[in-house]
Amino acid sequence: MKHVFIVNPNAGKEKYKDFIVCAKRLKNDYDINLEITTKPEEIGVVIDKYKNLDDFRLYSVGGDGTINGIINCILSKKMNKKIPLGIVPTGTANDVSRYIYNEESWNYKKNLPLLLNGKEKKVDVGKVNERFFLNISSIGFDANAAKEAYRFKKLRFFPSSLSYYAGVIVALLKKRPLHFKILIDDKSYSHKYLFVVIANGRKYGGGVTPTPEALIDDGIFDICMVKDVSRLNALRILPVYIKGNHTGLSMINMVKCKKISIESAVDVELNVDGDIYTIRKADFEIIPGALKIIVPQK
Repeated sequence: MKHVFIVNPNAGKEKYKDFIVCAKRLKNDYDINLEITTKPEEIGVVIDKYKNLDDFRLYSVGGDGTINGIINCILSKKMNKKIPLGIVPTGTANDVSRYIYNEESWNYKKNLPLLLNGKEKKVDVGKVNERFFLNISSIGFDANAAKEAYRFKKLRFFPSSLSYYAGVIVALLKKRPLHFKILIDDKSYSHKYLFVVIANGRKYGGGVTPTPEALIDDGIFDICMVKDVSRLNALRILPVYIKGNHTGLSMINMVKCKKISIESAVDVELNVDGDIYTIRKADFEIIPGALKIIVPQK
């Protein structure tokens, strides 16, 4: 079996270099190819290079954004077979691997052989408009915070673990109430919201837990809708929200669904696994079992 690693050198402040050293040490035991990609469009070129092989696996070496780029290439190409995807977390937050592997950090020397020999598992994928996502999408203030956090992540000497919190503070200073029309399955909502989270996974932002009950293979979204509150109340809610203990608060609605549509009269930020877009309407659907991921041997 051929193991193809798509390596993003721009993720995680050069953590990928340690991975490459580990991978090269295993080349005598495994058929490993390392593909360095610096632009999203290069991912598709790599997949096309190997897609006709009978037996190969893809691996994402980077952060959650790298994973998102790969799954969009895989699913948009509508291939006849599902390409198994392994995750090697070298980004700053690595929330997808935290959830799937149930580990805060991932040791390459110890775990890489376990991943290469791992089993395949079908998981759900979310779709918003024409974009696929594996973990979490959000709209409103939260997406604006993610946009600001990205700027902090790129600062060389700024601690990556504090990027999300710095982004929240900046976004709070720019906060504005947003009126959303929301259709969840067959039920409609119309209110001023701070933000709405549409989750397939459970964590984002470096460990923040908006949807503590979410499962990546249950065929449904977990939705967290936060009504608009003052800046002071938002700061009070934040510590509870981070830990996932917010689900009983009066200003928060937690819903499960398969489809959700959100509409705004003004341009708003949309976060899709860390990538930020500006939209006025977003249509979401869950696609059960759309992707195979590789789970390391225990």
